[in-house]
Order: sequence, then structure tokens, then C-alpha cells
Amino acid sequence: MEHGRLVELAQKYIEPKLPKASPKASPRPRSEFFPGHVLREVHHEMNDQGLVKVAFSWEGVGWKHDDAIAMALLQTLLGGGDSFSAGGPGKGLLSQLYLEILNKFSMAEGAEAQFHNYDEEGIFSLVGTSAPDKAAELSHALCDFFVRYSYVPVQDKALDRAKQMLKVNLLTMMESRLILFEDMGRQILTYGEVMTAKQICDKVDAITADDIMRIVKGMLQCPPAVSAVGPKLDNVPTREQVDCWFGVKKKQE
Repeated sequence: MEHGRLVELAQKYIEPKLPKASPKASPRPRSEFFPGHVLREVHHEMNDQGLVKVAFSWEGVGWKHDDAIAMALLQTLLGGGDSFSAGGPGKGLLSQLYLEILNKFSMAEGAEAQFHNYDEEGIFSLVGTSAPDKAAELSHALCDFFVRYSYVPVQDKALDRAKQMLKVNLLTMMESRLILFEDMGRQILTYGEVMTAKQICDKVDAITADDIMRIVKGMLQCPPAVSAVGPKLDNVPTREQVDCWFGVKKKQE
């Protein structure tokens, strides 16, 4: 079917049924990041090893932000996973969390970077898994690991590897017509236009080690939100301990 005929049918049968936008619709208020501290003790049969998960989360950026792709690259660079892996291509065994945390700290059962972004806001997190009595030690290691990226430039080899991995992931997804069509719709709603694969790859290639340091330093302007779940949370660091790690001064009463 020709594209013109498809447009004609859409205008005839679909466009009349679309809801009309309200001209006086009030803008949605922007969500504000709050460095909370939430612990939840859970005894679950799926967690038969009795492990604890601790997450440290910072305010990220939304889809429309200029640093959205750079933050996605940071997540790919840090990578991570579980302490056990069968290896093989694409397992991320050369990611920074594997090299600096999982391979060096025997108490780390898992460590990974996560980046969730939406229209205007985003969350960037480091999540660690350990035995309950090692939760404080792993937490401190993860925070120290992340802070280093605010003042130590990432090596060119590691940055180039992360760029290639991110581009491969993007291009592989675009091989599926279904995913490509869905992505086109999402881009139209978000940006008002569709970026080509080359445009996206060029943006990835343009990111520098200084950009990585800049966005990490920006996130560290506010202490992280802390959340933990597991059967025993006595050794999860307190709010005061985390604030101390990040140099947050307690307000005078």
C-alpha cells in the first residue's frame, strides 16, 4: 500500500475519532526529587538465600534533556549484573561495576546501574545485593565507586567500549519492524520528530569523558534516596551515615 493511501484512510476513519485536546489544559506540575530513606523487611520464598537489596538513587534527566543519551551511556558504562555469569558475548563482564565491585568484593552478590527516564524527569540508581551482614560494606563501596566518576575521567578504552555496546543495542532493536514502529511513535510524541539511527549514533559518539564527569557531579549535588528490601535490614546504612558519606551537613536546630 502506498503511503498516501494509508494517510487518506487514517484521516477518514481514525482522525475523526481522536479526542480533541483542550486549549486550556493546565501544564502538569514537575515532579520533585526527594532523597528519602525507605526500608522494607520482606521474607519471601523466592529469596531463599536471604539476601538484601539496597538501592541508591539520584535525580536523572527526562527524554527531552540534552544529557539523556549521555546518561544512558553512563548506565551502559557502569553496567553490572550478578556475581555469577556463564560469560559469553553481551554479558557485560568488562563493565565498570563488574571490574571494580563484583570482581573485587567477595560479599557482592550483585551490582548494577539502572536508568529510568520519562518525559521530564528521570532516576539513576546503583543497586547492590549482599548478605544482610554485608549490606553496609557493599553500600559504602558502591557510593565510593560512583563518587570517583565525578573527578576521575573514565579511560578512553572503557568509554569507547560502552559507546559500541550502546549503539549495538540500539541498532539491534531497530531490526525489528514492530519495535522500530513503536519507537517512531514514541519519538514523535516526545520530540515532535524522528531521529535516524545515524543521528542517534552520532550523538553517542560525541559524548566525552568530561561529559560523564559533569553529569555525575551534577547528580551528586543532592544526596541519594536510599531504599532497601530483604529479610534483615539492621546493617543497611542509616540516613545520617549516607549523608555523612556525601558531605551533607546537618542543619542546626
